[in-house]
Amino acid sequence: MLNYPIPPTLIMNSFAEIFAPPPGETMHAQRHLSQFAYSKPIWKILLLGCVVTLTMSTLAAPAFAQPGRRYTPPSDRSTPSSTIAGGARSGGCTGGENTSFTALAPLSHIGRTSATRPTFSWYVPKSPAGETALQGTTRPIDFRLYVYGADGKLQPRPIYQNEIPSQPGIMSFVLPSSQPELTVGQRYYWRAALICDPNHGSEDLIVSAEMSIVENTSPESERWYDLLQAALNGNSFPSRSIDNLLTELAELERTAGEALAQSSGTAAEGNRLKLQQQSQEILQHSEHLSQIIKAEP
Repeated sequence: MLNYPIPPTLIMNSFAEIFAPPPGETMHAQRHLSQFAYSKPIWKILLLGCVVTLTMSTLAAPAFAQPGRRYTPPSDRSTPSSTIAGGARSGGCTGGENTSFTALAPLSHIGRTSATRPTFSWYVPKSPAGETALQGTTRPIDFRLYVYGADGKLQPRPIYQNEIPSQPGIMSFVLPSSQPELTVGQRYYWRAALICDPNHGSEDLIVSAEMSIVENTSPESERWYDLLQAALNGNSFPSRSIDNLLTELAELERTAGEALAQSSGTAAEGNRLKLQQQSQEILQHSEHLSQIIKAEP
């Protein structure tokens, strides 16, 4: 396969050579046209056809390669600052299912988006058999969004909070138009809590992640939340389907979790426990994502 475009001048010169009138007949175009098929060897015509076909294929190749890009974490990706809050119990609030309440976002690094009203997404497991509708699918989700201040510290008060009725499966929530747009260059922290018992907050299942808002000129393949939104809306190519995106993220999380576990073995005693905990949470997140892929039709 050609890896470089053929210069247009080569094509034009080839046309000029083939269509040029024979010597002595410059002023008799009508005669030239009638004799064209006999005055030029057929291999020249066929060769020109190949040149044009290969050139057009070469020029068109990037257009077909573009949609096939996978999610690629930025090379300058940052590690989340906040403690990862994850649901330690599998299944719903009473357990019994193979899937877990899971954030559909990276935990090993900060996911990016160019949307100033981004889409947040999580997975709600089905209620175990025997639970009533009131106990199961209508449990509310307490969603909160926080911002990091100029000092790099997470502000204690949420800039947005809402209670959303839950439903089993993949859920998504878009920051409403009634709220101010998020700021490009700013970093945010979001959390969603599945309220199991309003009287016992300790029973809540909590998932969370960090997000940064970037310019839309940054590579789309590095913007997790934008790729996820396109997949959820059905506006993605097959290589960007929700299953493929979650599969890629599960593998990235697994690799990152294993790397943290390995580095914890040589870390100073003060950091060892922290790295081990982060590794366990990220590896658990990878496993939860894999379970969702198997559970979703």
